[in-house]
Amino acid sequence: MFFKKSKNGVTISVRVEPRSSKSGIVGVVGDRLKVKLTSPPVDGKANEELIGLLSKTFGAKKRDIKIIRGASSKDKLVEITGGAVPPARGYEPPRKGSVPPA
Repeated sequence: MFFKKSKNGVTISVRVEPRSSKSGIVGVVGDRLKVKLTSPPVDGKANEELIGLLSKTFGAKKRDIKIIRGASSKDKLVEITGGAVPPARGYEPPRKGSVPPA
């Protein structure tokens, strides 16, 4: 499972792929949510894009999303606080290699 309940909300294990041609959630790979980002990993741009993408996906406010580990790594631990957390929203990302419905 890529997310776990935390004291303040939910933590999500994320693997980012910066400098991709498109931004979006690819799926679950192992125990991590794989996310592609168009921004380069320079001056926190990829981290800002990740927070924005997670905010839109889970309906959380940007201020409620924090990178608590891995700010300078491809593997990150992100915490979402407040009421808009993945289990509460019923979000189930696509599995890697799955085909989206037509």
